[in-house]
Amino acid sequence: MDLFNLEHLIYSICLIIYTIGFFFALRQQPSEGQKIILVIEFLGFLMMLGYWGMVQNRNASVDELVFANKLQYISACTVYVVLLVLYLRFFQIHLPKFIYCIQLVFTVILTIIAVTFDKHHLYYKSYHVETINGVNTLVKEFGPFHTVFVVSVIVYTIAFTVLYL
Repeated sequence: MDLFNLEHLIYSICLIIYTIGFFFALRQQPSEGQKIILVIEFLGFLMMLGYWGMVQNRNASVDELVFANKLQYISACTVYVVLLVLYLRFFQIHLPKFIYCIQLVFTVILTIIAVTFDKHHLYYKSYHVETINGVNTLVKEFGPFHTVFVVSVIVYTIAFTVLYL
């Protein structure tokens, strides 16, 4: 089994797991926590669907790879703020509403910029398809907003860690 087939198998299994998790969450009693878990399961499913789409076809075109990448970023940009809301609810920490608004606006702006990366050079300066080990791969040169995304992931990770202390 080569790396391509192994990735395809792993992403397929993850898609099945997220689908099962989503349906288990649907069967729970309706609550605020259940709604947050449903959103997290759905975002995880979208992310895995994007990864699965990137390895679905060895000879994928640039349009197919761009679409799969967009699916990943719809989820990746929003899942951290949803997880933070889940953790804040779990630990019963109440933040002022304007902080939630700031996070929401930041997340929406970052998601729009990430998903429309083929229309501007803010997220990726450039991208092209390159065949690596017999598989077409989207090779990207990162732009300034990709750095903003990475920094936001680090900040959310630190926030999650501080919540557990």
